[in-house]
Amino acid sequence: MQSTDSAQTAAAAVPAEPVELIAGVVSNLLGGLLDPSATGSAPETPPGEPAMWVLLASARREFETTPQTLVTDTPVAGVPVQVVENSLTYTPTPTIIDQLTLAALRVVRDITGFFGIPFAAIVGGLLSSENPPFFLTLGLNARKTEFEVWPGNVWNVWEFEPPKPTGATVVAIHGGGNIFQPNLLHWVDYTQMARQTGATVLVPLYPLARTEAGSILNVTPGMADYLSHVIDDRGAENVSIYADSAGSTYAFAAARELILRGEEVPASMVVISGQADYSQENDGAGIDDPFFNTVTVEYFARFHTFDGVVNADPRISPLRMETEVLRALPPTTMYVGNEEILLPGNLLLYERAVDIGAPISMVVGRGQFHNWPVSGLPVNSAAPKVRHDIYRQLGLLPDAVNAAINTAGVSANGTCSPLQSTAPVAGPSKFARTGRDYVFPCRARVQSAATQNR
Repeated sequence: MQSTDSAQTAAAAVPAEPVELIAGVVSNLLGGLLDPSATGSAPETPPGEPAMWVLLASARREFETTPQTLVTDTPVAGVPVQVVENSLTYTPTPTIIDQLTLAALRVVRDITGFFGIPFAAIVGGLLSSENPPFFLTLGLNARKTEFEVWPGNVWNVWEFEPPKPTGATVVAIHGGGNIFQPNLLHWVDYTQMARQTGATVLVPLYPLARTEAGSILNVTPGMADYLSHVIDDRGAENVSIYADSAGSTYAFAAARELILRGEEVPASMVVISGQADYSQENDGAGIDDPFFNTVTVEYFARFHTFDGVVNADPRISPLRMETEVLRALPPTTMYVGNEEILLPGNLLLYERAVDIGAPISMVVGRGQFHNWPVSGLPVNSAAPKVRHDIYRQLGLLPDAVNAAINTAGVSANGTCSPLQSTAPVAGPSKFARTGRDYVFPCRARVQSAATQNR
């Protein structure tokens, strides 16, 4: 087993070296190519992965709400009692460019679907690679190490260490529908995260579901072992998880495994466009997802991803996990777009978290699609605005910056302020649907943040 070096210094932003500036310029150029209308003021990182999904197949701040001050009353395996904060946030109204992008994606989806072509899978495969482009690693100590899960099962792990590491470590669990390696946008994301925050970013290349060894149930114990190894090496308080799409399933499933073992869990998690419910319910019917049609869903279902999985399996479905497990999770923030078929399941998970006192918050991208926050590139209007929120939620920003953001008021999107709770209103259904928007109303507001300014 080959481990990475531990770092013990306090978290703080570090100034960019000349070679880092060059790498930043390269990332900006990538952003410009992907979105000619992008401004130079946006963070230098990539757009969301085209949409590798599974089974069914402000500016620079999040606008936090008042904590629900719920206290866990049944700790698991010695997990200490904790005060829980829940918040639900909507991004600002989508721009005309966002709307045109959605329309174009739907046209491409429908045309390719007519000919039986899984558009999202094809694009994801073309962009994926097990190694990052060399120019993205400029200014970083980038190296590939190995982690032996058990004899004969060795994972490659990419490590991106900045010149002046802060001691913070992010385990980045990539998406790709369980069948693809990280894509170009992931590599830009991870290298920029290390460069911009001083955190060391670790990217485990887990087995893919193209073989039986890559099924979710086979990979999850190994992912838990890897997280346990990193925590033992670097300290739980210094480790966080950043996952997207299929990687979000491993984030929740591996955290559950650690909790049931009675081991330490990372300090925080940020999961993007994860599937909260692997069941025959909550299929997002009626949401016109720009990526996932029947052709794409059936394509991903061909592989070994779900070998041994049962309907509503609590081993992989966060919504179905044990109450004690959800309460014992680290502070977790879920990002999802309201144009994703994954939205209803995520809302139900948030609702359950509020009900039971689990530390899960949620950010909904209005008019946004699968993996919209990944990288922070301005290919959509919301991604650059939440980039620093993600850094904060991962514990990567200096304490002074975190404090300033946490005391900020309400953004231009008009979501609930720190004095207004997003606790669901009483009633038979704690969230309602209006048009294409699923809404948790704020008690202190007459009009929901998700339906105003429409």
